[in-house]
Amino acid sequence: MAKAFRYGLSRRDAFSLFLTDGRVAIDNNLAERALRPIGVGRENWLFAGADTGAETLSRAMAIIETAKLNGFDPQAYLADDARRKLALWRYDYNNVRPHSSLGNQTPAEARRALEQCEGSAHDALAQTDDEEYETQTRKLSL
Repeated sequence: MAKAFRYGLSRRDAFSLFLTDGRVAIDNNLAERALRPIGVGRENWLFAGADTGAETLSRAMAIIETAKLNGFDPQAYLADDARRKLALWRYDYNNVRPHSSLGNQTPAEARRALEQCEGSAHDALAQTDDEEYETQTRKLSL
């Protein structure tokens, strides 16, 4: 018992910080509540059996618990985040990345090259004259 009192007295400033700073919580219930699902689910989450699985789980739980603490629905937050990331990827894929099927041009570059060809894009692609078709194809691959 004396050891516990000495421990408390030696850390009195830390234990009484909540009295002088209103931002400090009097207990750590919030942190314990956030960690409780991990302890309860540990036996059931097979993918967390390795170090990489545990890291993934900790990242996911941090995002979920942070969303809850800030008053967001975690499922809606994650769905919105996934939609935004997919939209960025889609833009990058369709406008920025070069494609081998387009002569290593980005879709935007291929579109501009196609627009520079005589006639509309549909007309340029629907050429029946083999010589003219080869000329148009060469223009696109430049």
